[in-house]
Amino acid sequence: MYPDSTRILIVDDSIAMRKAMRRNLTALGYSKVEEADDGKTGFMALEEASAQNNPFGLVLSDSSMMNWGAIEFLKAVRAEAKYAKLPFIVLSPEVERTALLEFAQAGASNVIAKPFDEADLRAKLEQTFKHWPPAG
Repeated sequence: MYPDSTRILIVDDSIAMRKAMRRNLTALGYSKVEEADDGKTGFMALEEASAQNNPFGLVLSDSSMMNWGAIEFLKAVRAEAKYAKLPFIVLSPEVERTALLEFAQAGASNVIAKPFDEADLRAKLEQTFKHWPPAG
């Protein structure tokens, strides 16, 4: 699992989903959790954190949002060399092979199927950590 000092960015246009994610992460021991309501705002948060030399170590992003969904956000993140190793997990109700392939091709570290609970999140974080150590 990621160290509890990992700075995590939740990106989702649903306030309820962001609150649920924060609750789950807090229950898992994470306290450095910040939020953005779309991919564009999320990317600006990553840039600001990087400029302040306080980068995020993990991104959890909803798959579909108004301003830059996960694919657009992920492509912008992966286009920057400084974010090449940043673990990026997509939260998606779509678990069809084509959607999963699209996320993987864009550079997603993992995908969590919605709806999910704390145990699902823990399992995906552990699985992701094995292949994508925390950035930052």
